Amino acid sequence: MLINGKTKIYGIIGNPVSHSLSPLMHNQAFAACQENRVYVPLHTEDLQAALDGLRGMHIDGVSVTIPFKERVLGLLDEVDPVAVKIGAVNTVVVRREESRVKLFGSNTDWLGSNKALLDHIDLRHSRAVILGAGGAARAIGFGLLEAGAGVEIKSRSESKGRRLAKELGCLWSPLNEKPKQAAAILINATSVGM
Repeated sequence: MLINGKTKIYGIIGNPVSHSLSPLMHNQAFAACQENRVYVPLHTEDLQAALDGLRGMHIDGVSVTIPFKERVLGLLDEVDPVAVKIGAVNTVVVRREESRVKLFGSNTDWLGSNKALLDHIDLRHSRAVILGAGGAARAIGFGLLEAGAGVEIKSRSESKGRRLAKELGCLWSPLNEKPKQAAAILINATSVGM
């Protein structure tokens, strides 16, 4: 791939990002489609500064990962209503409109997780246990509930887990206890294993 002044730039912002397979997947897809695009990991410590950088540089969009999926929501110019409902954003598109640059956020985590699961199980009336209570757990829990599944959140942090379970309208239990109900689906939405 030839990178030049016309190359469209995308990336992933988070901390950490060195583990992410997103650059490999996106760059292979761009190459296969013969697109003049590149996707890079952007280690981020200051979220506001990173978003200001998106506005100032010619970056076309970023994926958002730990720990920013929830925090980024209030820093964007516009957010898709579903992402607002979920309470987390995983995709930011930079829109350049005349002299103004706007950041638009959405969430595709819930669609991707549902599609991956639907290849193996009918989600209607199934039960799922989600480990974690961050942005990914929010989106996946939302998606499962939208598909008609029952959900139980299990987390280390009782306050964060109970808050998410209340917002989603599902069960919560401590991470170190057995699930309250049997489940056919187990999802790890924690940072363990990254």
